[in-house]
Amino acid sequence: MSNGPASTRSVYLSASTARAEQLTRCADDLRSAGIEVTCRWPWHVGELDPEAAAAADLEDLARADTLISFTQGPGNPHQGRGGRHVELGVALGREMSVVIVGPPEHAFHHLAGVHAFPNWESALHAIVGRARVP
Repeated sequence: MSNGPASTRSVYLSASTARAEQLTRCADDLRSAGIEVTCRWPWHVGELDPEAAAAADLEDLARADTLISFTQGPGNPHQGRGGRHVELGVALGREMSVVIVGPPEHAFHHLAGVHAFPNWESALHAIVGRARVP
């Protein structure tokens, strides 16, 4: 894992759907810093059938230069169904910048180029600082 993401202009937020409300607040923080948030799902949980939701998520992810994945600690009752792990794989395959917020969950979170932060505040500070670099 490295110390910080490359210059960030647009992000896709990835997490368990149980954290959608939290992600809307994170999106507000990013937008206030002039960073585009490409994901739509936190505002529309359950509105689309699964196939349409997956297609929309992949479309939104393709418009971002950075994936921010919110991980879950051990024993968390809201582990989700795994879509965020697919999104991580897509981002890695596209060689996007990847940020994880929370504890690493598996080997892929330890790859070079994956930037890990213990909480949203520290991740936001690093992302906003890099976004302002020309």
